[in-house]
Amino acid sequence: LIEALKDHDDLNLITEPSQYGEYIISIMGIEQGDNYYWSYYVNEQYATTGVSNCKIEDGDKYDFKIEKFE
Repeated sequence: LIEALKDHDDLNLITEPSQYGEYIISIMGIEQGDNYYWSYYVNEQYATTGVSNCKIEDGDKYDFKIEKFE
């Protein structure tokens, strides 16, 4: 999934490496900020793998949201 996102220059994707793969810092100029992070959902279910390890499947829907660390 991360490579597909990177292919879209209009997303202005900013990532940084982590021990679990690439970590999204900003999408379209929207940064995660203090106590917030970019999460993503597959078919309206919170993703259980990092975005670097997510394989795109036909028919799946991917949503990205800014969420607060609780």
